[in-house]
Amino acid sequence: MPYVTSPMGRGFIPDDHPMNFAAARSAIMTNADVVLIAGSRLNWMFGFGRQFPADAKIIHIDIEAEEIGANRAAEVGIVGDAKAVLQQILAEMEGRTAGLAERAEEGPWLTALRDRVEKNAESIQARLTSDANPIITHRLLHEVSQVFPRDTIYTVDGQTTLATGRQVLQSYTPASRLNSGSNGCMGVGVPFAVGAKLARPEVPVVSVNGDCAFGFNAMEMETAVRHNVPIVFVINNNSGIVGGALESRMGLPEGYTERVATYTPDIRYDKILEAFGGHTENVTEPSE
Repeated sequence: MPYVTSPMGRGFIPDDHPMNFAAARSAIMTNADVVLIAGSRLNWMFGFGRQFPADAKIIHIDIEAEEIGANRAAEVGIVGDAKAVLQQILAEMEGRTAGLAERAEEGPWLTALRDRVEKNAESIQARLTSDANPIITHRLLHEVSQVFPRDTIYTVDGQTTLATGRQVLQSYTPASRLNSGSNGCMGVGVPFAVGAKLARPEVPVVSVNGDCAFGFNAMEMETAVRHNVPIVFVINNNSGIVGGALESRMGLPEGYTERVATYTPDIRYDKILEAFGGHTENVTEPSE
């Protein structure tokens, strides 16, 4: 059965599972005819259920009864712990699924989803290895992904940085992807990393932050240094929220030179952690 997860549900099933179609998220959500929702809310992360076809049959499992049918009516609602209910469903299916996997494997649904995944991967490939300067976000996060092991916990914060992180950074273990989730806020990247490292000191923790999001919680790095909590902080210096693209939509007069929504160029964010006593590196070239 092909699946997608909520942003912070990633890793409970490894991202490289062959049935994970996060890279074809829109395609799977807009074309599914039956949708099994296990323990997730149909909030804005899932388009309040409106992304699913109007005639799709919804089966919703949730431990909270009030979540069943919220935002989108369910043909079948099951109140219970997701793990326990799924185990019961598997027990009922025992001996009834002979040949189903083989037929699905050769069918048009999985073929179409795999084609979409392949096309989406091809569309970003050049950005992953781009030598453009300033360093683009895809290249930055691709380099990060090549360094750290599978059990790394990533906290990701920002707008462009957060969205790109969903494409580039993979999660393979439970509770290893932390971001604002359904709160839709900024300012969680650094403190979430501190909490994650305190909870699981044996696991590498990497906090990836856009520069705007970093401004909400940069001082919490002092907490990490003061308590000797070893975390890798990565700051994507891309001139503020949405990389400065916001100004192009603000209706400013032609030739207007004042920086309204973009930051002072080449800010040395590394100097903040250096002032706290941490080790820092300032990277400006892709080759570095």
